[in-house]
Amino acid sequence: MGVFHPEGSGEIIENILSKATVNFNNEITINNIDSFEPDFDAVIMTSSLDLFLDHNEKLEWRGIESKAEFYTTSNNEDKFTEAYQINPSIFK
Repeated sequence: MGVFHPEGSGEIIENILSKATVNFNNEITINNIDSFEPDFDAVIMTSSLDLFLDHNEKLEWRGIESKAEFYTTSNNEDKFTEAYQINPSIFK
């Protein structure tokens, strides 16, 4: 188990992206991804899968399954996590 960074996960993400170009508020779908950035090394999608696939009906598969686990800590200030979950919105 890892320990939470004292400044939260935001600082970790900022450090990971410090030398990356980040574009916000772009509507990228499976239909236009090639024309958006043809020379990309990686694309991180934070939208729901059905929006990205331009799918109007509910998809049978929605992503990973998330199950809560609770652990005892030595005091109320202790926090830990196995891994940060970047996009919990797929569990609606």
